[in-house]
Amino acid sequence: MNLAFQVYLSSNNTFSLSKKIKLQVNSYYSSQHDRGLFSVGEMFDLSLGIQHHFKNNLKISFLFSDVFNTASLKNYISTVNRIKQNYRQNESSRNVRISLSYDFGNKKVNVKNRNFGNDEEQRRSN
Repeated sequence: MNLAFQVYLSSNNTFSLSKKIKLQVNSYYSSQHDRGLFSVGEMFDLSLGIQHHFKNNLKISFLFSDVFNTASLKNYISTVNRIKQNYRQNESSRNVRISLSYDFGNKKVNVKNRNFGNDEEQRRSN
């Protein structure tokens, strides 16, 4: 039995630069590891995003995924009957996403506290 060891680290962070602007930084790292008959090379991803809130409930967001183009599968190696096969794909996972959203509704609506009918029971239990 072969024991496999893999390090996988991820971080997802959102920073408020102001009341209206947020910055998003996401990343992960996967070390080289064995998966069944295959050895999988290391992978790394860094994605950056920014979001701006406008006064009229409108938001615009930009997300740039895989900034360094390092999240694709590399060094996928299999050795069976002393025959080594090395697979490599260079499909870019780099992309840019732009989104626009609008929040419908009145945000100034007063919400009343409601009684649930068991207030007396709650007072006795406290």
